[in-house]
Amino acid sequence: MIEKDNYTFNEKYNCYFCNDGRAYETVENYARNNFAKYANKNDDEIKTILVIGAYNGQEINIYLHKYKNATIYAFEPIYDVFQNLVNTFGKNERIKLYNFAVADFAGESNFYILSSNLNNTADGSSSLLEFQADKLGHNYKIGKVVKVKTIRLDDIEELSDKQIDYMQVDVQGAELLVLKGSTKTLKNVNTLMLEVKTEEFTEPWDSPDFQMYKGMCYMQDLVNFLTNFDIKPYLVGVDNESKNGQGNSFWIRS
Repeated sequence: MIEKDNYTFNEKYNCYFCNDGRAYETVENYARNNFAKYANKNDDEIKTILVIGAYNGQEINIYLHKYKNATIYAFEPIYDVFQNLVNTFGKNERIKLYNFAVADFAGESNFYILSSNLNNTADGSSSLLEFQADKLGHNYKIGKVVKVKTIRLDDIEELSDKQIDYMQVDVQGAELLVLKGSTKTLKNVNTLMLEVKTEEFTEPWDSPDFQMYKGMCYMQDLVNFLTNFDIKPYLVGVDNESKNGQGNSFWIRS
């Protein structure tokens, strides 16, 4: 399925790690373009895709064009960003938009929007979890805190009887919160892409003893949890240039 020369088997996590410098992009692109065959389907048979943390909707465009018969359920908690998604995709019947942060509880929560000391932006790095790496010298910091609505995937009736071909989760360390609120939904999920953090790192703020985001999860936490659903990691791509242990991972039902 993959070019094994570009991957090394990792015994700790029992899966393949990509050797590219920007391996997180390689694995991300591979998962987006190939998940159908791991669900034992062709592209036209893909019906349901979930995008948790849709942000600017770049992935939505990819899925719309490649998987012609898929309905895409996209979740984005920040109101202004969500409105941009509505303006772009709101008239498309194949896209269902939700102005929620997906978590393990339904209600309301603080959402930490980050900025950078360098250029005042920190695109895609905001989270339900409180950022604290600036205490150890990271150039990102909390720019403002807003209230957002939260939802559990298990509470969405429209998804209760659907087989989910692919579920993409990019929520900056809060991946386990998403999964814990999806214990019924996960039984119907065939493939997953998750942003991950391994315990291998070079900067002090990446240490599990400190945690870049308070209460964030790590790769082993995800392995332990998803094993209960017969879902296992297949490919992992961390940033081999910065060596911060962060990246993307592709998971399949065993």
